[in-house]
Parts: sequence; structure tokens; C-alpha cells
Amino acid sequence: MKTAIAENNADFKKSSNAVIALHFYYYDLADETLAYFQHVEKVEFLMTLPAHSPKSVVDKIITAMGNAYLRVVPNKGGDI
Repeated sequence: MKTAIAENNADFKKSSNAVIALHFYYYDLADETLAYFQHVEKVEFLMTLPAHSPKSVVDKIITAMGNAYLRVVPNKGGDI
């Protein structure tokens, strides 16, 4: 997973001053979430993922979003 993210981030190119930040903790909702943002233009994506995310989800994000910056982060925070 880390290799795929590193390769993706190496190809990332800044193309906008606007960003949408997403944290994919519930990666089982990846298909629905990615479909929602598929037609958003002129915005960059910063997507964080927990370390337990499967590589298949990382690959799906890279394929669907193209120019997105991905980062693995610890899941810190509280439930609301």
C-alpha cells in the first residue's frame, strides 16, 4: 500500500487553489464517495486513510481520482 501511495504522490501536480479534504475511515463507502466526487472539476483532493485500509481501496482511489494526494494517518479523534 505504501509503495502505491508514494508513486501516486510523486506524480501529483498542483493544479488549483481549492482543495477538498477527505478522510476515508469507512473505506467500505469508497465506491459511493468516489462516485459523488467524480464530476467535481478544478479542485484538488487531499485524502487521508487509516493504516488498516486495504490496498484494493488505495488502488480504487488512485484510479478514480487521478490527481489526488494520499496520506496514511493514525485515526485519532472521537466519535460524535
